[in-house]
Amino acid sequence: MLGSKPLKISVLAGAAAVFVCRGAERIYVPVPDAETRDRAKEGIAKLPPQRQDLVSFVDTDGDVFDRVTEYLRPLGMQARKWPEDAFVGFMVDFLYEVALASKYKIPIASSSIHTVRGFVAIIDPREFTGEARFRLAECISLICDYDVDVIDHGNLNIDTPSCARRSPDIWRFLDFAEFREVTAATGALGYLKIPSVGLRRLRYAIGEFLQRPEAKPVLSTAQIVADVAGVKQADKLAKLAESLGVLSVEHFRPPFIPLGPVEIGLYRSALAEVSPEAEPPEGSILAFERKGGVSWLNVGDELKLDREAANLVPIKNDVIAARAALSRFF
Repeated sequence: MLGSKPLKISVLAGAAAVFVCRGAERIYVPVPDAETRDRAKEGIAKLPPQRQDLVSFVDTDGDVFDRVTEYLRPLGMQARKWPEDAFVGFMVDFLYEVALASKYKIPIASSSIHTVRGFVAIIDPREFTGEARFRLAECISLICDYDVDVIDHGNLNIDTPSCARRSPDIWRFLDFAEFREVTAATGALGYLKIPSVGLRRLRYAIGEFLQRPEAKPVLSTAQIVADVAGVKQADKLAKLAESLGVLSVEHFRPPFIPLGPVEIGLYRSALAEVSPEAEPPEGSILAFERKGGVSWLNVGDELKLDREAANLVPIKNDVIAARAALSRFF
């Protein structure tokens, strides 16, 4: 706040310096709407000219954000009270971050995994029915796939996903949810009316086929037949597979590397650069916008962040509690 007026600023310039300190070579910023994009541009303008190409904008058309919100729509329609409604709201950020990080194969500078994990043990699965219950199960499986550890780079907490080959895949959830919606509404061949949905489903079918040992002789035969016929179709086959995203055997599972206690200093320094008189809302030490709404930290919460950074036990206990609650969902 600056007097009685709300003050909105970008912390991108300060965050970029923190990320570079932690070894980042490129920073990806989601800008699904015009307001977010304009504010991000303001942050880039504060960077020195030599560093402005460090930042890349992603999801500029909001397509990924729209797909995530559409995926969560059945849960949002049935979540009528706390904590279920809060859980769905925070899941927007979590799934959006995982989806983009999986797409661009980058880690996530966020603590959203900690937030949604804290709800797993207290939400009531009986509040959700039908398709919403299945999507809730997918969300819970994705959350509980992460474990917490510490890396020796400023004593950072890092949440890493399981190394299991069948680890939950956010894009598989999104793609199959769209496919099921289309086929349920228009019949088994309804996806032909929406080719993009059909192609996404086909990608997994081709990928699973190419990973089978028996697929290799078939591909070799196709190469020989094409060569004998004098038609170089094998290259086209490879390009088709690449365009469908099936040449990579495993999907990328992004780790979470939150800012931790440095986040408070980052917001305070950004406010101080605008005006030394800028202050957070009364009773709080900062407020920040998320895609799911506005969050804030109350006075005294900075001590909690410091303790969490120094003590991994409470976070590990949250992981154990969340996984212990899986019997209520599956």
